[in-house]
Amino acid sequence: MRQPSDPRAAQLLTKLLALCERKVTVDSVELDTALADLGITSLQSMELVLELQELYGIELSDDELGALETVGDVLMVLADKPAQTS
Repeated sequence: MRQPSDPRAAQLLTKLLALCERKVTVDSVELDTALADLGITSLQSMELVLELQELYGIELSDDELGALETVGDVLMVLADKPAQTS
């Protein structure tokens, strides 16, 4: 997978890769790569979501949180939620 052109998606992908237990690169990750396959635990996923909500001012429903299983799921949620401005 190439580095996303959207700065928010690129930042998110960098954060996802930093959470990985094993060394992975952007080139070795695909949209359908499961977070669990990257060694990202459910607790780490929740921490990532909380950070996303804070960084980008987005709110995620319980259904949206429960549906985050792949790298693509996380990127799509971010893409679908415009950043809130205060």
